[in-house]
Amino acid sequence: QHTVEVVELRKGVFATEIVSNGRIMSGRYVDIYWESDGTIEDITKRNGDMVRTGETLAALDAYRLENSLSASKASKEQTRLSMLDFLIGQGYEITDTAIPSDIMDLAMIKSGYRQAEINYEMSLYERQHSELKAPFDGVIANIESIEGNRADRTKPFCRVIDTESMMAEFSVIENELSAVVVGAKVYVEAYSNPGVKMVGIIESVNPVVEQNGMIRVRARIEKGHRLFVGMNVKVTVESSIKECLSVPKSALVLRTGRKVIFTSKNGKALWNYVETAEENTHSIVVTSGLNEGDSVIVSGNIDLAHESDITIKR
Repeated sequence: QHTVEVVELRKGVFATEIVSNGRIMSGRYVDIYWESDGTIEDITKRNGDMVRTGETLAALDAYRLENSLSASKASKEQTRLSMLDFLIGQGYEITDTAIPSDIMDLAMIKSGYRQAEINYEMSLYERQHSELKAPFDGVIANIESIEGNRADRTKPFCRVIDTESMMAEFSVIENELSAVVVGAKVYVEAYSNPGVKMVGIIESVNPVVEQNGMIRVRARIEKGHRLFVGMNVKVTVESSIKECLSVPKSALVLRTGRKVIFTSKNGKALWNYVETAEENTHSIVVTSGLNEGDSVIVSGNIDLAHESDITIKR
């Protein structure tokens, strides 16, 4: 005699699942570039460090920049005096506000004041931009330089990633698209941390079917999880079908290549051929072969035959 477990078959809402592989990406990040030339004197942050808005990330050697600024300021003042001498020589008073524009332009050019002013503004800009600062709260990534290196203005010094806007990008096939809508809930599970499910909300569905028949989807993940850009994840999209008969997957067995579910009646196991439809991780929809109210055997059914004697486990 076989000991089995049973459940009573009832209609109810069945959650279908679409499972896809995806990767973690950031919804917002900024690559930070040097805007001044010089030697990197101080790097205050390292890869993986958290930063706050306006916090200094790195700084250039200020000595050369200060000297350049002082020299350009002195040159500007000297050429200004030369410009004033030129104007006095042309018969104009220093306080005269009615100097013709062509005369003023000529004075600036001949004295070198215009170029000195440009040089000063450039030196001031470089001094003001000799430090890199975080544009928003986030985490630092991709620092490769070390202190003492020359600042390379052609490539990013680092990247600041907004960890509060992490997203999962995944793909679905065309016939799954009806279940994938903006605002729908998804569950995201990192392969590096199995068993921990994060909730996400679908934010965008790319309106292009790619050559392989896939459509790219992005879902924003709830805050509070430690995630890395590029992480591999499993994404599950759930949708509901109402008024379905569904059974645990453990109830389904194969006999002579056909799907069978055993039911319990008067201490006997009854063999039922069934047809099934959608399934999820735990359950499967039964479309024919069973009726609402049947007592379905969900365990102890591996070795059962038709009309086997059974004892129901309480």
